[in-house]
Formats: sequence, structure tokens, C-alpha cells
Amino acid sequence: MEAGIGRIRVIRTPIFLETHDWDYSVYGQDLKGRKYLLFFGRFELRKGFQVLCQALENALAHNDEIVVVLVGRDMKSAVAPSMAEYARSLLSRYADRIVIMDKLPHPQLYPIVDRAHLVVLPSLMDNLPNACLEAMGLGKPIIGTRGASFEEMITDGENGFLVAPNEPGQLAEKINTVWNDPRLEEIGKAASLRALDFAPEHTVQELLSYYREILNGNAKGE
Repeated sequence: MEAGIGRIRVIRTPIFLETHDWDYSVYGQDLKGRKYLLFFGRFELRKGFQVLCQALENALAHNDEIVVVLVGRDMKSAVAPSMAEYARSLLSRYADRIVIMDKLPHPQLYPIVDRAHLVVLPSLMDNLPNACLEAMGLGKPIIGTRGASFEEMITDGENGFLVAPNEPGQLAEKINTVWNDPRLEEIGKAASLRALDFAPEHTVQELLSYYREILNGNAKGE
């Protein structure tokens, strides 16, 4: 025991898809029939957005097939007053293969996630991000980063992929390597199974069980 803290029991936060009433209008207008890599979340430094943009310079140069879709709230940062404009400027040579969208409501977002070929979430720091669990729940293979809580959800090479944070070269190499990996569909299915561990029917019951232990005076850390 260190700092007075004994063994700790971890009870996961439940995750579920916000809606099953999907709106395909945005997907149909901009993305239907395209094979694309997807990032969705805030365009900010903590989410590794600038790292992704730098990695995409390499990935797009080495693979003419990749189309990139970036969906989320634009943010200003120490890198640029608009991270969306930063992406457009850095990747201007590939403008015809870049689609940037503002934050979308879940009914319009989920069809875009569901049809993605690969999801990339290169956070520098994070805390069990909903974006990862939502994508896994929809059966998507994900590239996440080590040390940013993705290890709790992703086993590298089994239900997703992990790379070091803040390493655009390594991220680009991983994107190029897995883009045509014949196991992607299998890995996506494994991701959806892993996401079930975070479903309310599991996590809520675990929490209720712990509360009962407390009320009965026999709760123990694990």
C-alpha cells in the first residue's frame, strides 16, 4: 500500500449509443461510396489533432486510396487560431481527399462512424473516451495511443491498434500498415465484443452490487 491507498476496485462507466434513429443525410451527401479514415472529437492538442495532421501528410503521400474525414468542434490553440484551418493548410496538396465537418449530432454522426474503414484517435491525454467506445461498439478498428487510457479498451493487434503518443511518424506508419490489413473486419468484430464489457447491463449491475456490499458492511477493495 502506498500513500494510504489500498487495493482499488475499478467499476467502469457505462457506455451506450445515444440513439438508434440515424440520419444518413450528411453521409449520403458527402461520403457515400468513399473509403475513409475517420477522426471525430474536438480539434484540440490534447486529442492529438495536430499529431494526426502531421501523420496524414505522410500517409496520404504514400497511399492514394486514403480519404480523410475529420468531424468535430474547431478549436484555437498554441499551434493555430483555428485547428481546422491548420489541417486544411498542412494538407492542402490533398484537398480533394480531405473532408472537414463541424460537430454533428449523434443521429448524423453515427452513420459516418459506422461506414468508416478505420478510426484514428491519437490523444495525448484522455480518460476512457466515449469516442473510442462508440466506435468500438459500432465494430470499427481503432488506432489509439498508449498512456491515454486506450489500453483499458484496446489490446494491440487483437481488437484495435496502439501507438506511442505524439509520434506522427509512428502513427503514419501504423496507418499505412493497417489500411489494407485483411484482418480489419475481424478486428472490428473483436472491438464490438470488447465494447459489450462497458454496456450498462454489465457496469450498472457491478455498481449496484458494490453498493449492496457497502450497505451490508462487507465491501472490500480488489
